[in-house]
Amino acid sequence: MARTYPRLVKTEGEILESLDREHPEKSVYRKTSITRFNGVMREKLDPYRTWIDDMTNLTDPFSMHDWYFEKDYSKDAFKTEFGDYANFDVVQYGGKHNEGETSETDDANEETKSRDDIVTAGFYESDAKDLYVIWIPKQSAVLYHSPLPNDEKRLSLWQTYWNERDPRTPYGIGLYEILKHNKVMYDRFMNMTIDQLVMAIYPMLFYSGTGGSGDIHLSPNLVKQKLPGTTVEQVNIKYDPRGFEAIGFMGERIDESTGITPTLQGEVQGKTLGEILHAKDAALKRLSTPLDNIAEALEDDAYIALSWERQLLSTPEVKEFYSDEEIAKYQEESGNALQNPRQMNVDPLTGVFTPQYGGVSL
Repeated sequence: MARTYPRLVKTEGEILESLDREHPEKSVYRKTSITRFNGVMREKLDPYRTWIDDMTNLTDPFSMHDWYFEKDYSKDAFKTEFGDYANFDVVQYGGKHNEGETSETDDANEETKSRDDIVTAGFYESDAKDLYVIWIPKQSAVLYHSPLPNDEKRLSLWQTYWNERDPRTPYGIGLYEILKHNKVMYDRFMNMTIDQLVMAIYPMLFYSGTGGSGDIHLSPNLVKQKLPGTTVEQVNIKYDPRGFEAIGFMGERIDESTGITPTLQGEVQGKTLGEILHAKDAALKRLSTPLDNIAEALEDDAYIALSWERQLLSTPEVKEFYSDEEIAKYQEESGNALQNPRQMNVDPLTGVFTPQYGGVSL
């Protein structure tokens, strides 16, 4: 489960232009904006914090019309990402990290889950309503809303499943769900066999008589004198090597259930090339459905990415300069000669110069 979307990561900073070694505080810096990433991004989503249209039908690829997910941001990251939005100032920080998802294994100490510098943002997309919303669930407030930003009105979500659970739900049967019952027995046999092996090597002893109290720990390469009147009895543990046979059997059951056999993992099984190829083909036949599902998800991602690429690459890039001197420095550093550098768009409020090429702002 993931989404494909356009992302722009910019950092505002200052670059050193001249250094005053005697008085470093008088050094001259120049403000600049550094673009770290500008393109199509793929982000893996948390399935426990992502909700898909409940009317999605696996037999109809166009049945999913909306979806929603939540994501946590630190205070600095949230300001960098959403600081320009009109409702940014009303957002309240704090609350519980990953609020809304609790389980029996959660930490009982509530203070460890409370964060003062975290804000949770929710994102909603709907092609039926032509709607995109950024939502603050803690305050039940809308940070931003607009028509669906993709020109082809594609949702940015793409997802798949390992095996089908029911054609009426998009949530399938995952790999862990297939093997978890066998994995419990596998771990149990492993723990019991190792415990038995340890007890066979370090046996349990009972002693009676004078010369000590409490537990006495065995130590290798150590000889102690036995006191008169004391007796020591050893509990004999007969180590049974069949425990490892049970472990191997449970491992084979896991391989059969998942279809990921040792042959596919690179282990050579069989004496001839024909035996190896037959074992490999049989394993791939078991994996044909999951592989087809993965291929379909990659195809969906490709269509979404191409849609965003056509939209992004058709948008001209804008470069802003604050003075003629900055234009000259840009030409010198980049080697790009601006055509008609005096042909500018000047913002009367900010005084920002935007050069034009053939009447189109860069």
